[in-house]
Amino acid sequence: MSEYYAITLEEMTAFMIGRGFDAIKIDGTHEVVFAKTVPEKADLEIRVFTSIDGRGEARDVGDDAIRVVIYSPKYKRGVGTDARVYRVKGWGENLDNRLFSIFEQARTGLALCPACGAYMLERSGKNGRPFFGCVTYPACKGTVSIAPKGMTDDDMKCDCGAPMRIRTGARGDFLGCSKYPACRVTRSLPRKAV
Repeated sequence: MSEYYAITLEEMTAFMIGRGFDAIKIDGTHEVVFAKTVPEKADLEIRVFTSIDGRGEARDVGDDAIRVVIYSPKYKRGVGTDARVYRVKGWGENLDNRLFSIFEQARTGLALCPACGAYMLERSGKNGRPFFGCVTYPACKGTVSIAPKGMTDDDMKCDCGAPMRIRTGARGDFLGCSKYPACRVTRSLPRKAV
């Protein structure tokens, strides 16, 4: 395993400013945070939580990593995946790679709620199955099922065009149309899909 590297505030600031980020202040946050608006999506920004406190001191070994988050100022919360970068030698290259993948996700890979158009977050249901839920929940209860392993998004569409949902019946899990009872189409799930 790589050895811990104490990143200085000066190193981090030079790195982030060189990539077009600005330092921001967030109430209740003691660490230095940088932000940059996603060019193609003005309603999103990438935030980097540095794990360096306001006095310029890095946290102790094992006390968190640098976190990269897609943030929506409109909804005042993170949307999308949280990426971590460990504070080890080579952290700059690792952070560059994470920033690239997070910007790509922000530009092209965020699901939108079919009910209200807001961003969706990946969540886990009470049965442990992942799904996308609206970021504005509980105001909007829009959800979208995530295709189980071995299935495509096309497999998750009903013949009527509505999304299919994973349902649990007396004989186990199956796919059922989200327009039930108006549409009664069902499909079997592939074995070991759930």
